[in-house]
Amino acid sequence: MTRDSSLLPRRHPASPSSRRGAPFGIRGDNGLVTGDVAALGARGLSVDSIADALARRVAALPGVARTYTPARLRAAPATAAAAERWRHSLPPSVGWLVAAVAKPGWVVSDSRKAEHGTNHAETMHVPIAFVLPNVASRVVVRPLDTVDIAPTLAAWLGIRPTEHVDGVVASEVVHR
Repeated sequence: MTRDSSLLPRRHPASPSSRRGAPFGIRGDNGLVTGDVAALGARGLSVDSIADALARRVAALPGVARTYTPARLRAAPATAAAAERWRHSLPPSVGWLVAAVAKPGWVVSDSRKAEHGTNHAETMHVPIAFVLPNVASRVVVRPLDTVDIAPTLAAWLGIRPTEHVDGVVASEVVHR
């Protein structure tokens, strides 16, 4: 999860690919375990069972607060903030098995490098500086999220998004 921990073991002797002789592309990145779920199902493997088994392994890692499988994410209430962030982050085309949520102070990473662009609260709520022509300098103390950057820049440029975006316009930047 942090520093030198990995989301998945490099090679696990009981992995579906080692038992069935087919690569299913199972890998972890930024708290998400993905794989070729169509190929797993086509080989007669229970994708739900594999997701549950992987979720148990990931949940046992230090720094993991919670895990979601596709079934558990569908069942999670709309009031579960982490579940909502994962729902907004996962396009239907992504074949995934487990989504992990880090404990406060932890970052989901498979290396010792800094991560960004995850859906974890600690990497979403960050200081943001907009340096734009004809925008007066000021400090805004209300929270801004990384998802607010694109709609704010689009509004400043006068571009209307063609699809729904999760962020909101930082009106302090746009209104000159």
